Amino acid sequence: MWDVFISYKSKNVDTARSIADRLISSGLSVWFAEYQILLAKRHRFQEAIDHGIRKSKYGIALTNDDYANSDYCGLEIKQLLQHCGPGRIFEIMIPEEPLTLQKYAQLHTAMRHLYTGNLDKTLQFIAEKTGWRILPGWESIAEPVAKTFTGDCLGKPYHIDVSGWKMLERSFHGGGPCYVRQVEGNEIYWNLQYGEEFSPQVYEARFTLAQQNDRALYNTLLDYANHYFKDLMSGWRVFGIHLFFLMNSSHFAVTYTNQNIWKRRYSIILIHPQTGKAAEFLFTFEVEGNFKRYCRLTRIMDDLVKSLNWGDSIQGLPESLHKDKLNKPSQRDDRLSRVIDDQPLANKLNAEGLGYAKQGRLQEAIDTWKKVLDYSTLIELRGAVLFNLGRAYEKLGDEENALRCYKDSGETNPAQFNALCNIGSIYIKKGEYQVALDYLLAAVERNSQDYLTLNNLVVCYEKLGNYLEAEHWRNKQQDMKKI
Repeated sequence: MWDVFISYKSKNVDTARSIADRLISSGLSVWFAEYQILLAKRHRFQEAIDHGIRKSKYGIALTNDDYANSDYCGLEIKQLLQHCGPGRIFEIMIPEEPLTLQKYAQLHTAMRHLYTGNLDKTLQFIAEKTGWRILPGWESIAEPVAKTFTGDCLGKPYHIDVSGWKMLERSFHGGGPCYVRQVEGNEIYWNLQYGEEFSPQVYEARFTLAQQNDRALYNTLLDYANHYFKDLMSGWRVFGIHLFFLMNSSHFAVTYTNQNIWKRRYSIILIHPQTGKAAEFLFTFEVEGNFKRYCRLTRIMDDLVKSLNWGDSIQGLPESLHKDKLNKPSQRDDRLSRVIDDQPLANKLNAEGLGYAKQGRLQEAIDTWKKVLDYSTLIELRGAVLFNLGRAYEKLGDEENALRCYKDSGETNPAQFNALCNIGSIYIKKGEYQVALDYLLAAVERNSQDYLTLNNLVVCYEKLGNYLEAEHWRNKQQDMKKI
């Protein structure tokens, strides 16, 4: 069903999307999360991924130590090794780091390639190994004189590189400048709207997107997309949700279509360094044609948006909101670098949450524990709080949120093995024994002496008909009783 499945960490999404779009524009069938997991049925995220891997002929994994440390990516690469085999997996190293091979030794026999920033070279490597005909990238014609559009936003100038574009008098979208360009016989339009973002909560939340693990991050993007397109006219449908980085800050874009017209809208929030005011810049691109043609032109869209500059601003929170940006303690997790640090308050809130939980006031415990995550970068505390949130949601019968919190817990603090064990228990109850087994094996790697994990492994292997492995883990249980 799919020619290839692409596995990646969110920090490498720009490269993953560039590969996906080039392959799609070349006529290949690509399973890429940003085009597959959309606004509806997001609770079936893992099911969709599992199905995509099982139905893919090849796998592409964009690896590094961050990839190897991700539980979600670990599940994907294990399934790719099982269903595609290492001989049909491309390991694209960004950069070459040791942990992936240490954890997944089968990749020694995969098709390994070091990514140096040259996308054409990487795609050529893939084409040579597969026999696929991958179209070359579009050739841009250098302008003899660079052109810049300068406008005014909140009393300060913003600049966009419009070399190769022609300005239109009327906008197809309304408000702001509008431009058109001819590319390989196709006209591509873009329009810009902008205005002040008054709510600090909005832009603080947007700038901390990259601190979330990949699954929570994507759920947040889906929520934003729902908000932006709740009034979308009938006949249009959302086709892709995209994470977009500008100078290490996270933004997003949405692809939507009415069959023969394709649009991509980027939502970019910048903070002006002199005034401290926040502004949202909305770029809307439009092109006619099919999906393959659209994917061939997305690089042009990205390049235009990346040229945006507002008063030489540095995209990110005002300095007052991230005082710890410089001279951070070496043990701090970079994903949490902008969380407000108030450890005494975090400890107090955690204790209050535990008190509510003991009284059976689970919703109050959940609301209190969520606040802890705003005030502590301590990995051990965050892992424990996320685990307790998972238990509270599970007791309330909310398995979707329970799974999300358990997964976040295990990824935040690898020592929190019991989060993986509880995920396995939930999937056992669902009857999804293979999925449960992957999590339980990850849990036993972290703690081989947990009786509940060993018991659940026995259950999974028996349900899967692998009685030899079931007996192996049952014997380990018996050995533990003797200790």
